[in-house]
Amino acid sequence: MKRTILATIVATGIISVANMATVLAWHPIGAITKEVQNISTNGQYETANDNAHAVDVKTGDIVAYTITVRNDGAANDQGLNDLAHVVVADHLPDGLELVDTPETRDMSFDAGTIQPGKSYSKTYKVKVTETKNKSYIDNKTCYSGDSLVNDNPQHGCDDAVVYTNIPQTSSTSTTTPSVVTTSAPKPQVLAAATVPKSLPSTGIGGSVIMLGVGASVIGYATSLFVLRRKQSV
Repeated sequence: MKRTILATIVATGIISVANMATVLAWHPIGAITKEVQNISTNGQYETANDNAHAVDVKTGDIVAYTITVRNDGAANDQGLNDLAHVVVADHLPDGLELVDTPETRDMSFDAGTIQPGKSYSKTYKVKVTETKNKSYIDNKTCYSGDSLVNDNPQHGCDDAVVYTNIPQTSSTSTTTPSVVTTSAPKPQVLAAATVPKSLPSTGIGGSVIMLGVGASVIGYATSLFVLRRKQSV
């Protein structure tokens, strides 16, 4: 009889504990979203989860990332569905640097406890340092959390992708115009008048020339005769 009573008490206790566990179940539901905006081009916030939806950027652009962690659990006034111990972590990939602290590559944010229906948001700005054109830069952010009694761990990640669309300057080669030099025309050399080898024997012109030649011969002969005459005296 005593054994039967004891077994009944134990069974009743087990059922009661099971029912209490059901009533006191902790069910936070965490979720994370990440959006990106190109501030330099006055762009809109985009989810940009993959390469197909990447946001265009160029070297030197300032980009804003906004991270939001939500608790989509059912409302509960006893805190049973609170998402607690929430930590957000982000590692900046190559090609991006923080505007405020460029040397920082790893970031961690303590989001505390997020009640059902509430959220935690964090925004930070980066500068695009990538110089290679047509590059995809994936910036992933993750969170972790749990229930208040650490029996329902939560974690997740979200990506935001940017694409370097850098305008290419066309290289134009400058051609030095060829200089055309024109030389001054060479002066024309007039051919010297040539004396004909044979004098014409007929015509008035020929007679004049013959008379001139004859006079020269006579003058020469006279001079020679006078010279010899002086030598003989």
